[in-house]
Amino acid sequence: MKSANRTILIVDDNVDLARGVAMVLRAIAASVHVAHGAQDALAILEERTVDLLISDVRMPRMDGVTLLERVRRQSPRTRVVLFTGFATVDAAVD
Repeated sequence: MKSANRTILIVDDNVDLARGVAMVLRAIAASVHVAHGAQDALAILEERTVDLLISDVRMPRMDGVTLLERVRRQSPRTRVVLFTGFATVDAAVD
């Protein structure tokens, strides 16, 4: 069942992964958007309200942790989930 007023933004430089995650999440959210980098994600956040942002940590030009910091300033009500295929204990603590 879709939630009529929920918007999710997927951020990953891996196009196939981002599209796959978006395809799965469209079954539960009214609106799912995909950005292939942090700058694109910030542009989307300027245009619309996003309830949940799901982002890769390791991306070129701006990483997910820096994106998280920017989202907190630009859109403080947006919840953020970070994921990575290159996890370390230090990264998890950060």
